[in-house]
Amino acid sequence: MAFFLLVELGELSDINWSVALVPLLYMGVICSFVGQTLQVLAQKHTSATSAGLIMKLESVFGSIFSITFGFEPVTGKLVVGGTLIMLSIILMELDFKLLLGKSKLKEL
Repeated sequence: MAFFLLVELGELSDINWSVALVPLLYMGVICSFVGQTLQVLAQKHTSATSAGLIMKLESVFGSIFSITFGFEPVTGKLVVGGTLIMLSIILMELDFKLLLGKSKLKEL
């Protein structure tokens, strides 16, 4: 924001602050402060691994909502990126000891 104040100083007078103030306060207080506070409080009740994996899904959920509401088209890059994120999360959650058996894991 400081960059725009330096570069676009003449354009700031065109902002209707009486209209923009309420959405700015809503985004700052509700979306940022309340969302982050609830996230920190909820992390107390989950393991570090689960909390990290849930946070990795933030970009996937953002893309899904963006597509659902029509703000973003489905592209190949989007599908490949989402698939890679999901595969990495699945690989991190798999219990290879249980899946392969203890004897097979010792051979490796």
